[in-house]
Amino acid sequence: MKMSGSLYCRQEVKVFSNSASSAQLKPEVPVLNSSDNLSKLQPPEKKTESNATGEQIKFETLENAQQAIQAFECKTLTKFVRFNKKKHDPSKGCVHFNAQDNTPYVVAAYTRLECQHGRDRNKVKNEKKRLNRLAGKIGDHMYEEKRYMCVQGSKKRNCSAHIGLREIIEFPKHKLTTGKKSEKDKISRKLRSAGLSNVICEKNKCFTVQFPLDTDHSGHPIGEAAGILQRVDKRLITKTGQLLDEGVSSIMEIKRHLKLYVMLELFKNETPPSLTNRRFFPTKKDLRNHYNAAFAKRKLSHIDQENVHLLINEWSNNSLEDNMFFRSYVANVEKKIICDDNDDSIPVIYSKQTMLFVYQTAWQRRLLVRYGQDICLLDATYKTSKYALPLFFLCIKTNVNYQVVACFVTQNERQSDITEALEMIKTWTPGWNPTFFMTDNCEAEILSIEATFKGIVVSGTVAQPEKNKGGLKFFLLNPPFRTLI
Repeated sequence: MKMSGSLYCRQEVKVFSNSASSAQLKPEVPVLNSSDNLSKLQPPEKKTESNATGEQIKFETLENAQQAIQAFECKTLTKFVRFNKKKHDPSKGCVHFNAQDNTPYVVAAYTRLECQHGRDRNKVKNEKKRLNRLAGKIGDHMYEEKRYMCVQGSKKRNCSAHIGLREIIEFPKHKLTTGKKSEKDKISRKLRSAGLSNVICEKNKCFTVQFPLDTDHSGHPIGEAAGILQRVDKRLITKTGQLLDEGVSSIMEIKRHLKLYVMLELFKNETPPSLTNRRFFPTKKDLRNHYNAAFAKRKLSHIDQENVHLLINEWSNNSLEDNMFFRSYVANVEKKIICDDNDDSIPVIYSKQTMLFVYQTAWQRRLLVRYGQDICLLDATYKTSKYALPLFFLCIKTNVNYQVVACFVTQNERQSDITEALEMIKTWTPGWNPTFFMTDNCEAEILSIEATFKGIVVSGTVAQPEKNKGGLKFFLLNPPFRTLI
């Protein structure tokens, strides 16, 4: 059955809320609040044999809809991952009518959540990587990609079960009275002429969720046997990070804390899930992976930056001729402004201080002065370390090969940060005045070079090879016909 089309001809929509009028409907699936228990939500039941995609249920807020999806996953021992989200222009959308109360509505957005055992959408990409690995091909970097031993195959089994989450806009003051097609066309034309997106006082936004049936799943076990295939719950992942912040480092200790958290908080005064359910009782390997991921996210803490400070001080003491600079990241920096001659200052002005690391040895400085007067190359690398920071290399062509003559790491790839690093290298290397400069086709790098080498008119061309859509930018910094500003 196609997902598009009006709902009044396919299925029934139930409205759930906390009001007294909604309670009279005796719904099968109540609206979940933050204080409600997730186990109270029952999965939608099959009404007729022809209803192959289950029923749709309406919720007043997105939070209630997400809580219902989470409770449905816990109840049925399934897991759904987001595939895509499409937003629609309400002014251009088709007007549908609710089969229960004959209320017209339009679809503003649609999100599709697929079963975790659904279609393998990275199959072609993974197969290409496998063939390149067998052929001995390497990527942009010389180091070998880290590989893991995977005994089992992919968990993708082309399961067609999915959850449809719609954001709809209703117009309750334009309900049908007879249900005839002519009346539907008349109301639709009336809403369009008034502008569907401009009818502010007469529209209500709500969300509908279409749950699948157990028969929609295929290729994988369902029920209690599916508990071993579950992903770790997000609340347990968050709790693992909190335990890490509190200083708990033992995997067995974390496992004990999480078990108490599930028993005493998530399922207090309720029957807890089975111990084979990995969603709430993860294995030691799962906990170790999430612990390492949480530890990696905290790499940019102030403790790690202090270690870098100590390391740079050690390098400076051992190599007095080398140039090194490191400025740690601080969210709020206290500054004082001198307001008169008596050194009275006004505290306190807060600003953000970004991280910056610049490094150049004595022999690199000598090569830059000798061979860097003709052409220089500024190259940025990404995903080469565990830190999500851009690493820049300043390279030149010597009489033998290409050499790196300086490097720097910035917190953001912005013009101000790159300019500050280039200005520092220029100060360390007196007499450095290149004729040409080559960089990636990056606006931040281009503007930084223009700001560093002032007093000249920059001209150049852009080369865009077929295999590189970004291309390279060539700068003629000191042409014979340059004009001083």
